[in-house]
Amino acid sequence: MLPAPDPTISYDDIWFAIPPVIVKRDNNYYLKYRLKLLDDINLRKVLVAKKDQGKGYYYFIGPVSSMEYGNTVERPLIMDEFVKYAETDSIYWLDPDGHETKIQIIEDNG
Repeated sequence: MLPAPDPTISYDDIWFAIPPVIVKRDNNYYLKYRLKLLDDINLRKVLVAKKDQGKGYYYFIGPVSSMEYGNTVERPLIMDEFVKYAETDSIYWLDPDGHETKIQIIEDNG
């Protein structure tokens, strides 16, 4: 497996309509976020998941040359093997300079 690429975009430089949160629903966890639609070209960013030193990290690299349509993303944490990090409240957004922004966990009881 290739190593994960480094982050290229800082959290504060991303235009979120819905900032990243971890949603706990029926004992499952999801990363939820939505990017704002911009008036100019809004290129899609590539989400990367990385594990390091007992923490789970999400971050963007990119942008790439396909359009972002502003859809809400709900990514199951099980895909990234991040459930244990959610259970210990150890998931962060990682910036290129190494700064970590804690991703809040919220309960969705329907």
